[in-house]
Amino acid sequence: MTKFAAAATVDGLLSMLLCGAIVVGDVRLGSDRHHAGHLKPFGSVGPYLPTDEVAGFPSTAVFFRRYVNRMRPLKMIGAAKQSNGFRRWTDEYFQSLSSADNYSVSVESGKKEDRSNPVYSMSFLEFVLEYNSTDHYMVDSVPEFIRKDVLLPGPLHCPPIYNEMLVENIFWMSSGGTSSVVHTDSVDNIICSFRGNKQFILINPDIHRNNVVLDHPEGAYSGIDVDSVDYTKYPGLASVSYHLVDLSAGDCLYIPFKWIHQVRSFGSNIAVNIWWSHQKMKHLDASQCVNRFNPELTLDKVNFLGFAPPTDTDMLKEHFDDLVRKEIDVEQFISLFVQETHDEDTGYLLPLKQVFIVIDKDRDKRISPKEIAQLSDEEWKSVQRQMIRFEVLIEDAIGPDDDNNDDDDGGDIRHSRHDEL
Repeated sequence: MTKFAAAATVDGLLSMLLCGAIVVGDVRLGSDRHHAGHLKPFGSVGPYLPTDEVAGFPSTAVFFRRYVNRMRPLKMIGAAKQSNGFRRWTDEYFQSLSSADNYSVSVESGKKEDRSNPVYSMSFLEFVLEYNSTDHYMVDSVPEFIRKDVLLPGPLHCPPIYNEMLVENIFWMSSGGTSSVVHTDSVDNIICSFRGNKQFILINPDIHRNNVVLDHPEGAYSGIDVDSVDYTKYPGLASVSYHLVDLSAGDCLYIPFKWIHQVRSFGSNIAVNIWWSHQKMKHLDASQCVNRFNPELTLDKVNFLGFAPPTDTDMLKEHFDDLVRKEIDVEQFISLFVQETHDEDTGYLLPLKQVFIVIDKDRDKRISPKEIAQLSDEEWKSVQRQMIRFEVLIEDAIGPDDDNNDDDDGGDIRHSRHDEL
């Protein structure tokens, strides 16, 4: 197990319940074998929506007002070229560094992501010498001795952000040809390409939350075969619109919190991504971020907090805040967790109905974001108890998952770090 908590699984038990609706029974809820995308690569036939593009990094104020606060992706053309790593990072440069031979990094094999694959350790130098002739790829923090080569993305040049809100930095290196699973992460993300090309397929969860089945909720990912999508097994995809973003070396991309995405890499490839806390960002005082750009603010000079364990109900509050974004009734609430046609007296729904009653303070048979915000600590503890009860009952209803028998505990970064393969 590597030393980082996973972005997709940092929420632990409650994330497993809340990051996506549980599919009860057979996933084959419909049939769309005649769809143009049937048995073709994920997202390869559209339809596609436009993605905003700018030259370089926007200001902090523009970035957060137009994109982070509105949860809209943004391609930043040429932005990574400001970093020395864009010019310096050749294999020869890495081999010349005295620290490379005794610095251990995490390495994986199998370029099509399989989250049951083991993680290996080797020296950074050993990896650089062998990766072009193997299917190994590196996924780890940026080695400390080259962090000075990476400029912190310009929009994050604000003291409250780089002192209190950065979660982790990740370094991705391969000979290309990698592909990730379809997944989502519980952080905001800027990824910058330093070598090679990448293709991102992005899906807005506000629009298509119920169309993309995350049938591995323990890791917030889908079992969709990204090389040959079975529309009879995942018929909801027939209604999905995609954002397709191609990154060339030097470009950066903002991926909003909880956006569904899948990634491919082409050619010798290096990328760096920066994860930061979406929840802490809500309390950002933008007045502290005016004219703060510092061309010498590299990754070795900022503070990454890691995925600290949450308090008992912190993540529960976060997920309900994310899930309930408008006024909904009890059936709509249940559909956030269970994708099936069910009877009124289905036993595993009772805890969800109890949660709805706790939230519905005015007893109008509807709940709203305002009511979520008004819950007391004791009420959140009551909600937590019912959600744990729901997990137990739903597991009894669906039985063991034969397709998901990984031995690890879900806390390994490999369950989420393949975003940027």
